[in-house]
This record gives sequence, structure tokens and C-alpha cells, in this order.
Amino acid sequence: MMSLENKQYIFVAYDYTTNAIIVRAIPNREAPTIVNAFDDVFTYLERKGFKPKFNILDNEASSAITDFLRDNDVKWQFVPPNEHRVNAAERAIQTFKNHFIAGLCSTDRNFPFQLWDKLLPQAQDSLNMLRTSRIDPSKSAYEVLEGPHDFNRNPWAPPGCRAVIHEPADNRSSWGPRGTDAWYIAPSTDHYRSYEFYVPETRAYRISASAQFFPSYCEIPTETPAESAARAAAELIIELRQQRKDSTPATLSRHQRAMKIIKELFHHCNAQPPRVEDETNASRSPRVAPSLSSNPSAPRVVKTTPRVHGKITRNNTPGLAAPVSEPPRRRSPRLNPQQSQPSQPPLPPAPADNAQIHSDRIQVPIIEPVLNDDDDDSVIIPIAAPQQEKPISVQTPHLIPHEALQAFIFNAQAHQCNVNFLPKWRQRLLMTDLQHLANPVVHPITGVTIDKYEKLANDPVTQEVWTTAFGKELGGLAQGDNKTGAAGTNTVFFMNHDEIKNIPADRTVTYARVVVDYRPQKEDPNRVRITVGGNLINYPGELTTRTADLVTSKILWNSVISTENARYITADLKLFYLTAPMDRYEYMRMPIKIIPQHIIDQYNLNDKVKNGYVYMEIRRAMYGLPQAGVLANKLLKERLARHGYYEVAHTPGLWKHISRPVSFTLVVDDFGIKYVGKEHAEHLLNALKEHYTLDIDWEGKLYCGISLDWDYERKTVDISMPGYIKKLLQRFQHELRKAQHSPYKCAPKAYGKDAQLPLPLDESPKIDKKQVTRIQQIIGAILYYARCVDITLLMSLSTIAHEQTKATENTDLSVTQILDYCATHPNAKICFRASAMILNIHSDA
Repeated sequence: MMSLENKQYIFVAYDYTTNAIIVRAIPNREAPTIVNAFDDVFTYLERKGFKPKFNILDNEASSAITDFLRDNDVKWQFVPPNEHRVNAAERAIQTFKNHFIAGLCSTDRNFPFQLWDKLLPQAQDSLNMLRTSRIDPSKSAYEVLEGPHDFNRNPWAPPGCRAVIHEPADNRSSWGPRGTDAWYIAPSTDHYRSYEFYVPETRAYRISASAQFFPSYCEIPTETPAESAARAAAELIIELRQQRKDSTPATLSRHQRAMKIIKELFHHCNAQPPRVEDETNASRSPRVAPSLSSNPSAPRVVKTTPRVHGKITRNNTPGLAAPVSEPPRRRSPRLNPQQSQPSQPPLPPAPADNAQIHSDRIQVPIIEPVLNDDDDDSVIIPIAAPQQEKPISVQTPHLIPHEALQAFIFNAQAHQCNVNFLPKWRQRLLMTDLQHLANPVVHPITGVTIDKYEKLANDPVTQEVWTTAFGKELGGLAQGDNKTGAAGTNTVFFMNHDEIKNIPADRTVTYARVVVDYRPQKEDPNRVRITVGGNLINYPGELTTRTADLVTSKILWNSVISTENARYITADLKLFYLTAPMDRYEYMRMPIKIIPQHIIDQYNLNDKVKNGYVYMEIRRAMYGLPQAGVLANKLLKERLARHGYYEVAHTPGLWKHISRPVSFTLVVDDFGIKYVGKEHAEHLLNALKEHYTLDIDWEGKLYCGISLDWDYERKTVDISMPGYIKKLLQRFQHELRKAQHSPYKCAPKAYGKDAQLPLPLDESPKIDKKQVTRIQQIIGAILYYARCVDITLLMSLSTIAHEQTKATENTDLSVTQILDYCATHPNAKICFRASAMILNIHSDA
């Protein structure tokens, strides 16, 4: 469609050095126009310090383009005939096309589509901010070209949204409106905090710094009343602390009363509402149904949208945006969200404070301030902390396939992934309760599955074993455990009352979480892990940790049996996280009632307890800390780099040596090592032994819970997970009802015209939330097993994953069939054979 500026096409250029995609709107595809676009892009790159030296062209390039390249001393090369995928620009074109279409679909449904060319600059910049530069992987392609973008100086708004811009007093009459309707099209980069708008009333563009936006498919971030109150209280506390030195006793008394009033106010505001509302609140207005995303390129929209062009006719005037009428109503009620439907019950009321949590199982209240009894001027006000009473039991497969995988293969240890790029409600969804991902403990008498330490500690049968294991873990974190002889790592130090008062104001005292696990392959199978509540830690540095994917490990295994004289071993670093020193200390507390008595006596904790809690200072990296993984990984990189080992740039978790035939995958502290020649493997192990304690398996039979059966003579390896299904069936108390040889129910056979009929809809009754939660737990538990050794389950798991949020009785039957299938075939196995194939990756646009 032709724009108001007579533009019809988009010129897309791809710069390999910076990995940037640069676009320009052009009126036609004639040679002079293309050459002008080339000249504009070349001039821009040269001005930024990246003068093009080589250009790859399609065979359709005209001689004018080659003449232009020759004049600018740029070499060129044509791609092979009918091999467009060789040109990297083809992939860049598809990437920008998808990105730009997504932006157009988020515009207001009445936005004049003839202004599409004005949306290109913001689309280009936003896309390049998401692309990593090749010359500096720590920066985006946008930052390499333009420098860091300051959103405080040049803010953005959703593309194509409605806006009301302020009319200055000099431009309006005394009784004229104070605002003018307009369309937002782009930020004004040459003006401070200004935007560029198109005003339909004057049919002109205008730059303004005062505007109010009305986006259709998102909300402008605002500060909630609770956040405003918390911020004001925090500022008041800081001011009172500054005045404390020069205050008299009477003033201090007033300060203490003010603190108590603040605490009472927050306690009153954070009171939990009743679960069942009375009839007086039943008349609350229903939540407005969300509107659908507009699609300006849909055939019916294009058909009904008036065309504009450069000729003067009765129906067109060049340079004027055609009026956009309201699209016709669809007959389907589903496609008319604003149409009233009296036959349907009203929707539940919207959550308070504009909460954007899309799950009824997750509630995030604001925790009340904690008033320090010894120092009335010390108040901690955590804001929007996750509720700990009802943690998420498991996440749905379509939300966390990789996180579920990592949680299992990381030995149920806390691993923080980089989720800063996600919305806040998605970040809260990614905070998994590790107690539900650990292998459960089975009671030796009753056979009941137990995943809570408190139950094990209070049961006379299991009390001695698990309190001893808890003391061993806590003593290992502190300065040792006299009962078990476990050596301390000085990771945490117990704090007295004076030290508690001196906790820095910018630190949040988080909680400790106890995870129990039974690992029969370990020397001590009764495992207790104390992890930090990392969701309350606000670490200012980088948090991303690169770890090996399951596919990377499988490729390495196949490479071992495909390489002559290659062998495979595994190694496990003990206390890997607890060796990295912290760049800044963190703090947590633990209820003294769960600490074993021999630890209390050894460390004299009764004199250090405060309000029923024991406070600890964390001085070394610890499980659960968001920065623990990156600190331990950076330290490992520094230590291995001295011996010639490095991580492959574009394959996370894969390491190699600069000259020796050694490569390995790293998953937190688990090494899977391929080597040719034992002396080279010992070189790596000796480098690790300088700083770590190792468990080495020279036969390489177990890696991240996956059993490996190597046959180097026949050049095969069998991967399996024996006993996994048995434990899973015992956990969910499932007994085989009927032997199943298919993980899903096959569609009934149909012949003739009936074969074209769609499958009947699922009209079975819906199940309750408790059953839905059980289905989600089962799917999450089977997913890792399916990805590792039994790919026949993936199709059925994918189908159920789309149905589980609105699960019915038929969905429950499908889950039962999967469990019966797993019980019928509990020991799936995959055999890898030697291959002379060389892996190459091609990308076709």
C-alpha cells in the first residue's frame, strides 16, 4: 500500500560486522531509487565508522548497483543461481518482516495504515536492540552504531497508538480544547523527551513533549497506591534516621511513635480479604473483555481500506490520509469483544492495583513492614514479594520446557536463568518451587511420599537420619559440624544482635528454603540442601549463566563413538557454588525451630536468636542466589583459562582446549568429558583438582541422571533412565490398569466423505483445580524423561499441554493412558551408533 509520502517498498540492508538490520522506505524498485538507498545506507555506516568493504548480491542486481559499488571501492560477489539462502540478507529480510508485522498488528484498529513508513525507524531500532553485535557480544547492534539508548531522554510509546497532545496557550482560543487528537508515529530523537505525531485535523506532522497515550493492547506503567505509600514511608524513615543524631529524647519518642503508626497502617492495608465475598460486593462491575489484535494486512481490511496514490482523482487527493472507518462487525460473538452478550455470565472482577498476573494460582501480596524491636528506627519494607504459603507446584510444559530440564539435571539445586527480559508476571511464573522438582523421599514404613523437611524431622522413624543430614548441610555452609565431622566452607556466618543492626540498608534479608532429596547414586543418599530465597535478592550485576543443552550433550556422546580411540568420563565438582567469593554480602534468616539441637548447642544460637529467627551473613556463593551461578562460572573460567581451556562462543556449555583433543559439556558442576588419550583427560582433571574436590567416573556411566552404556568396540552407546518411571508411578500412586502400547488415543477410522469431517469437540465435564494441578505435575515430570530417552511421548505431551489449563475428564483419561503406556514400557532406551556424518547448519529465508 502506498504511504502518504508515496512510498511502496521497504529496502532492507544487513551489515554483517555489527549484525544490524537497516531499513529504508522507497517509492519504487527502479535502479536509480535502489542506488540512492544503497548510498544512504553506505553513508550512514561510514559515518558510524563501519565503511562497507564487501557486498553480496543476488543475480537480479542491476549494472547500476555494481557501478555504484565500483565507484565506492566496494568488492561484490553474486550468490550461486537459485541459492538465495547463501545471502545472509535473506534471513535478515524475513526477521525484519516478522518484527514489523508484529508491530503493525499492535497498532490501533483505526490507525491510518498509510503512515506505515513512519513506523520504520522505531521498528528498526527496537529490532537492533534485540540483536547481539558480532564485534562486541556484550553490546547490542544498536548500541554499537548509536551508543547506549537513554529512554529517559528519548522515551518511546507503542507504535500507532492514539494520543492527545497538549495545545499551548498561544495556539488555542480562550475556550478552545486543551488537547488535540493525534496518532503517535515515532520518537523525536533531536528533541528532549519529545514525540512525533500525525494530526488528522490539520493533516500534518507535529512534535510535542506533552501528550497522553491511549494504547489498545497494553497498559502504560503507573505507580500503584500501595507502591506510593511504601515509597513515601521509606523516604520518611530515611529522613528520620538523618535527624536522629541531633534529636532530643522527646523527639526520639515521637520518631518511635511515627514508626509504629507506619507499621499499623501497612498491617491494616495488607490484611487479607475474605475468600468468600458477601452479597454487597457482588454488584462490582465486570472486567471488560480484552480486544483482539488488529491485522491491517488481512484481506478483508485491505479490501475495505481506501487506496491512496499519487494521482488526483475524484476519490483521492495526494498527500491526504484517507478516513478510516470502523471495520464491519463479524457475525461471530467471539470476534466482537465489545458487543454485549446478556446470555453469558459476567466475568470476574479485575484484580486490584492493575496486577497483570494471568494465573489464579499465583497471588503476590505486599508484605507488611518489619519493625526492629531493638532499634525502633529500623524498618524493612519489602514491596510486592511473592507469597510463600502456596508456592507453585510445577509449571506447564509450554512455559518452562528448558527450566524443568535444568531443574532436574542440576540435581534439584537452585539455578537462576536470565528472565529480566520477560514481563514481571512471567518472571514470577519462572520462580519454581524446587521442593516439587526434587526426587521425593519415601517413608520406610508407610510408603508415603514426603517432600517436606518438617515432616521428616518430626517423625520419630526418620527424625535422626534427616536432622543429622540437615546438620551436616548447615555445618558445611558454616564452620563445620562436630557430629558428622563435615568441614565448613565459611559460606555463612551466624550473626549476633549488634551485627544484625548493621545490615546495609540496600540489602533485603531473605528467607532460607530447605529441600530434601534421596539420591541413591551418591555416597550419602539422604540429601538436604539449604537454598536462598533468591526472588527477594536485588543484584545489580549480570545474572546470565551459560550451561549445556541436552542436545549439546547428545551430540557430544555421538561424537565420542564416532571418533577413533575417543573415550568418555564424567566428573562432579563438590561444593562448586560454595567456592566463589561474593562481590557483596547478602543476608538471610532461618527459623530456629527447624535447626537441629546439636547445631544450636555448637554455635550457641540461643543467644543469637531474634524474634524466633537466626540471621546469617552470606560471604560465598550459595545455592539459590541469583548471582551464584555467574560468580562460580566466572571463577571457573578464570582458573581453566590458565591451562588453555575456553568455552565455545556460539554453543553454551561446550568447552574445548586450544591444542589438546579434549572437549566437555558443563551443566553447573557436572562435567561430561570426551578425550583421546588418557594423559589429556588427566591434564583437565589436574587443573580442576587445584581448586576443587572431584568425584570421577572413568567409565562415564552416569551424567545428569542419564545412564550411559558404552560399547567402544561396536561403537555404540545406549542412553536410558532406569528406575525413573517406577519412582514417577510411585509418586503419583498410579497402578497399571491396562497394558498400553500407544501414548495417545488414535482417531477412529473413517472412510469416504466421513474422512473429511473434523474430530468431534471435547464436551466432557471440566475437572476441578486439584485434578488440574495433578495433571500439570505429571506432564512436568514426564517431560524431561521424554526429551531424554522416549521421544514417543512428546506428541501426546504437547497435545495435553494445550488442554491442561481447561482440562476435562477426557484430558484426565489421556493422562491416564500416558501413565499406563509408561508403566507398560518403563525402560525406554536410545542407541547412538558411530557416524561419519559432519554436522552443517544451513538457514533458508
